[in-house]
Amino acid sequence: NAYAPSEYVINPSYQLVEYIASMEFIVVIPDYPGFGRSKQIPHPYLIAEPTVRSVVDMLYALEESCEYEFDGIEARNEYYLVGYSQGGWATLALHKALELDYNDDFELHGSVCGAGPYNLYDLLREMTDTTAYPMPYYLGYIINAYSYYDQFTNPVSDVLNEPYASRLNTLYTGTLTGDQINNQLSTSIPQLFKPDFISGFTSSAAYSSVREALEKNSISPWTTYKPLLLVHGEGDTHVSVTATLNMYDEMLIAGTSSETCSKVIFPYLDHGDAILPAMIEGLKFIINLSDQ
Repeated sequence: NAYAPSEYVINPSYQLVEYIASMEFIVVIPDYPGFGRSKQIPHPYLIAEPTVRSVVDMLYALEESCEYEFDGIEARNEYYLVGYSQGGWATLALHKALELDYNDDFELHGSVCGAGPYNLYDLLREMTDTTAYPMPYYLGYIINAYSYYDQFTNPVSDVLNEPYASRLNTLYTGTLTGDQINNQLSTSIPQLFKPDFISGFTSSAAYSSVREALEKNSISPWTTYKPLLLVHGEGDTHVSVTATLNMYDEMLIAGTSSETCSKVIFPYLDHGDAILPAMIEGLKFIINLSDQ
């Protein structure tokens, strides 16, 4: 929670995005549920509905603030979205929602989605097919949130081995960093997950609710008519670059034009290394759109 936008406003990552404000953009960086003033509840990590709703609510609040509180500032009905990692997934989900469900209220002009886990079923399937994963705190985050918010019916003890199953809900209280949580879990997939889960995740009826929850919160492809840029590091060990490659291909198969949806893959770069190049590429994309 200490690193949430409202709590750590001098975070260099946020300052990079805030730099866009010097170009006559109004920059909005919302706290997701579970952070800031709602820190008393668990964060619904990679759960689509509350994530999209929280950002949409802030966009409505922005319109009201400009009308009643900020004299001399006029917000045009012209929206650009940018996000990376979880934010990349959230941005694509929001892009779809604004285009299909909120198009009467918000005029979306384009989005930049970086290194997002767009297909969560594929993400976990890839994890269970490997022997090690460097960021187990992501996996625990999904399981803890999905368990707390009843996204699946299995108890955590069906999915994780001990002692990880018992300690999981004590790790995601907003007081620990990702590294601290990693140290309380295991990078070994066989050590972290139940053998039955590893062998049965993709096909066993015992884990059907887990599969359904992941598919429900994944972003299905659709025909978008709003400019969309997907960016990813080729050497990403946290979220495989196949997430972006597959989403790009599936968007085109769904009917999206290759002139509307584009992708940029940064050779060799891992998850953290690609953040700055992704933001620079995204900034150029947005500026180009705003100049049209």
